[in-house]
Amino acid sequence: MHWNTMCRTVAIAALCALPHALPAQLAEVSPGARVRFRAPSVVSSRTTGTILERAGDSVRVAPERGSPFTMPISAITTLDMSRGKSRAEGAKVGALWSAGFYTLFAIALTDRCVEGTGCQRTRNATAGDVALYAVAGTIPGAIIGAVIRREKWERVSLGTR
Repeated sequence: MHWNTMCRTVAIAALCALPHALPAQLAEVSPGARVRFRAPSVVSSRTTGTILERAGDSVRVAPERGSPFTMPISAITTLDMSRGKSRAEGAKVGALWSAGFYTLFAIALTDRCVEGTGCQRTRNATAGDVALYAVAGTIPGAIIGAVIRREKWERVSLGTR
């Protein structure tokens, strides 16, 4: 095989292997899909809802709050598709919130003495104590977060439409 022919073959194969995200992902915007989007010309804030129907270049959306409405797909500036609820995502968020709460709890437990009141200081919490509370706090938070779960969103590239 000639060098130029081989290079062309490899280039064509590489181009064919590229993901065609836009048509494939916009095709997912079909009835039943849970979406989160911004469409400033239609709604004033980010909206989450379910696609009820798709007709050509428009979709009918049932938002979480409010009445269903129809809008052109071209009005969408950002679009996220729900990939379902994830226990791992829930555990991460739960662990972070719980660690923060336990850190504040450890700081609140420190012995505070106002000068001139005659109180005796017994022990001040060290940075190690606060860190220990924070680390210990991640465990119940991760467990609760995993049970509750968190919705996982994937950004859809809208490209040039």
